Amino acid sequence: MPEKENAIEKRITETFLQMAADMPIEKISVSQLCRSCGIQRQTFYNHYDDMDALIEAIFDREGHRILEMSHPEQNWQESLCDVLSVLKKNRDFVNAVYQGVSREQLESRLHTRIFALLDDFIQQMDGSETIKEEDRNWIIEYHTFAFSGYILDWIRFGMKLDPQQMTENIDMVIHGSFHEAIERYAVKDRKDH
Repeated sequence: MPEKENAIEKRITETFLQMAADMPIEKISVSQLCRSCGIQRQTFYNHYDDMDALIEAIFDREGHRILEMSHPEQNWQESLCDVLSVLKKNRDFVNAVYQGVSREQLESRLHTRIFALLDDFIQQMDGSETIKEEDRNWIIEYHTFAFSGYILDWIRFGMKLDPQQMTENIDMVIHGSFHEAIERYAVKDRKDH
C-alpha cells in the first residue's frame, strides 16, 4: 500500500499533471517541472529517481484509490465501472501517457489492476476453489487481456463512451463466461483424475 503522499510530492504531482495537460509528457523535463513547482532539482530527486518513477507513483496512487473504492460486495461490473470512471476523471494524464513514451507503463499498470480486480471476483465464485490455480489464472489472464484491450481502445478514441455503458457492453459480450470456464475446467479436472 503506498505511503501517504506528502506536501512536496503532492505539489510535484499536481504540477506534473497540469503540465501534462498542455504538453507531451516526454517533453517535460525535471528542470521545467522543478521551476514550475518552485523547488530545487535535488528536492525532486529526494522523492523520485526520475520522471518514470514519478509517473509510476501517480499510477500507484490512482490504482490504490481504485482499490480503496472497490468493496468485496461489489461485482466485477461495479469495480470495472469504478476503474473506468477514475481513468476518465484523469483523462488529461491518461491521454498524455497513452500518447507519450510511457504507454507501456499505462498498459502494464492497467493490466495489473484489471488482473487484481478479476482475481478477487473469481476467488469468490462458487466452484473456483475446485479448479487448479493455473487454470484459474488462465481464465483471469484471458479476460484481463480482453478487458485491457477494450479499455486501451476506449482511451485511444477519446473515452467517449460513458463508463457505465462500456461496462454494460462488456457484460453483454462475456456474460456467463467466468462460470462456464470454471465449470469446463472442473469437468476436465475430473476426467483427468
